[in-house]
Amino acid sequence: MFALAQRIAPRRVGLRFSSNSAALLSQTTDVYNSFSAKAAKSYEESKAVVDASLNGDLNNNKVVVFLEGTADAPKSEASLNAVKVLTEAQVAPFLCVDVLQHPAILGFAMSKSNAKRAPFVFVNGSFYGDHEGLVTKHQSGELQKTIGNSARSTGVFAGELPVASY
Repeated sequence: MFALAQRIAPRRVGLRFSSNSAALLSQTTDVYNSFSAKAAKSYEESKAVVDASLNGDLNNNKVVVFLEGTADAPKSEASLNAVKVLTEAQVAPFLCVDVLQHPAILGFAMSKSNAKRAPFVFVNGSFYGDHEGLVTKHQSGELQKTIGNSARSTGVFAGELPVASY
């Protein structure tokens, strides 16, 4: 009976960092660099069409966020953090654009921001920050002051903050 319990009991598996892990990290970086280079090339090939579409979005919305995925289903940890930070600062409304829908979209965001990695946040058509910049501005309180909304709801949800992400 004791032997059976030992076979069934879950075992702790220790995570080890090895040269294989370093190689995987290097390969992941190489894949992303290759993808971003292809995205820049795709954008250059269809620049007029992409600019006509996305510049309109930048001009017609106060806050535009280029994410890997959507606000409801971010595809990367950095994009998830951006959504959390914007939600906590009560930045509303904002437009989300999924850079994974087409490489030219990522190329557009990279060229407008001079940054390599999503998320890219634009305010009033100008680049506001990437993941690191957004987190830094959030921690200093600048994000809440510049684009946040501290207004409380009225009516049925009186006193509640207007934006939530669950």
